[in-house]
Amino acid sequence: MFILQPSVLLTQAVALEPRNPRYWVKLGETVEDLVNACGSLRPPIDKESQRTLRLQAVQAFERALQESKGESVAAAVGLARCRFSEGLDGVAEQLAQDVLAKYSEKQEQQHGGGAVGSAPEVCGAHRLLGMIYSAQRRPDEALRCFIMAQTMDPEAGEAVYHMGNCLMELNRLKVKHLAVAPLPPLTHTVCVSLSQEAEAAYLRAVDFLPDFGEAHYNLALLRDQKGRPHMARLSYERAAELRPYDPDPWINLGTTLMTLGNLTESTEAYDHALALDPTDASIHFSRGLTLLRRCLWAQARAAFEEATRLEPEHADAHYHVAVCAEAGELGELGDGQGKEAEVASTHSLSHPLTNTV
Repeated sequence: MFILQPSVLLTQAVALEPRNPRYWVKLGETVEDLVNACGSLRPPIDKESQRTLRLQAVQAFERALQESKGESVAAAVGLARCRFSEGLDGVAEQLAQDVLAKYSEKQEQQHGGGAVGSAPEVCGAHRLLGMIYSAQRRPDEALRCFIMAQTMDPEAGEAVYHMGNCLMELNRLKVKHLAVAPLPPLTHTVCVSLSQEAEAAYLRAVDFLPDFGEAHYNLALLRDQKGRPHMARLSYERAAELRPYDPDPWINLGTTLMTLGNLTESTEAYDHALALDPTDASIHFSRGLTLLRRCLWAQARAAFEEATRLEPEHADAHYHVAVCAEAGELGELGDGQGKEAEVASTHSLSHPLTNTV
C-alpha cells in the first residue's frame, strides 16, 4: 500500500527522537491520509483496521501537542480533523476555534493588531470549521469560513470547491442575499445567481486541482441541473476517471448519455457502475431502461427482474418487467418505448459530494 512504507519509516523516526513534535504531526497526517484513502485501496482495509488507524492518528496528534506544550497548530488542527471524522463535531469545532483565537492573539502581540496571517495550518482551521458548519446545515456560516480560508491562501483549491458546495446549498434553499462579505472574484464575468457563482467556484477548483474528482463530479451535477448535458458528460467522464472506486459518476454519466440518446454508451456506463456496486437495484433498473429503448427485450427484462430481486418493493421495475414481456410477445416497439420514456424522464441524479476534509 502506497502510504504504509512512509508510515513505518515515520514510526522509526519518532522512536529515535520521541520529543520532536514535528515527527509526531507528520506521522499523524500520514496515518490520516491512509484512513482517507481506504475507499480506494484494493484490497480494502476492513472497518476494525480503520478504527485502529484512526486511533493511531489521534494518539500521534495528541503526542505532538504534548511535546510542543500545546503550541503546535498543525497538531491541534489534525486532532480536530480526527474528531470531526469520528462525528464529534462539538469537540472539533472547539479545537479549531481555539487555534484561531490563539493565532489571532499571537498576531496582535507581534504586530499590534491587523489581519491574521496566512499560515497553512490556520487556513486549514478555517476550512475545517466550514466543513463542520456544512455538516450541521449552516451553509452561510460555512461559506464565511471557506471565504476566509481562500482569502488567506488564494490557491486553496479545496476551500474554493467547498465554497461551490455552500453556494449550491444556499441556491437550493432559495436564499436571495448572502449574509457574508462579498465573494472573492472567481471569474472575469459578472455572476448574476448563486448557481453561477457555484459553477465559477467549481471551475476555479478544478483549475487549481485538476485531479480533484469531487470538484469535477459536482461541476457535472450542476451542469446537468442547468440543462447542459454535453458539458456535464465531459465532467462526469473526468470524475469517473479520477474516482475509479465510485459508481456515482458512472451512474450519472449513464443517465446523461440516455438523455442525449447515446443508448449503447449509456448501457456501458451502467455496466461500469454495476461492476463497482452489483447489488444496487436502481442501477439495474436504469440499465434496463437503456436496453428497452434499444429494443433488447430479453436483456431489458433480465435487468428489471434483477432489480425486483434486489428490491422487491421497486414498483417501476415490476411494471417494466410487464412492459418487456408484452413488447417481446407482440413486437410493438412504439408502445414499449412510450411507457419506458415516461419513467426515464423522472430518473434523478445522485447527490453532490461534500465530505472532503
